[in-house]
Amino acid sequence: MTEFRRVLFRSLKAIQSKGLVFRDIKPQNLIQLKGDDGVAFIDFEGAVEEGYIEEDFIYGTEGYISPERCSVEDLELSYSTDTYSLGCVFHEIITGNLPYQLWLNAPIPINPKNNNFDSLETKCASSDLTNFIQRMCSFDPESRPQDANEIIETLERIE
Repeated sequence: MTEFRRVLFRSLKAIQSKGLVFRDIKPQNLIQLKGDDGVAFIDFEGAVEEGYIEEDFIYGTEGYISPERCSVEDLELSYSTDTYSLGCVFHEIITGNLPYQLWLNAPIPINPKNNNFDSLETKCASSDLTNFIQRMCSFDPESRPQDANEIIETLERIE
């Protein structure tokens, strides 16, 4: 899993180096490549330039959309929206569940207290990794790692 994470974050770094916010990171949009080529993102339909103003239409998948994208009108997108989604993916890979319980017909978690982080703590090998994933899934975009570089640096430090 460690190498998978590193390769995935490097793939995200390549996307961000082009100035793009992916907007729909979820397991179905990740594929493992044959050989040692790693992991690739697929379905770039929703990718936009960082700073894009998201108006009237929320693009993404229920359960993986960052909370600020559903609660702020005319939101200027940053890389931290992808950080949130990727944190949700890793939580799901480790525990089998999304980090937050969704309310029926709600695209995002309504209450951060309704979370599944207990299952992450029991299944994760490292408390540092648990804290890192929880930080990625923070409701506050400023509390999350801001880009793939920060994610990679943190991951290298804790593993």
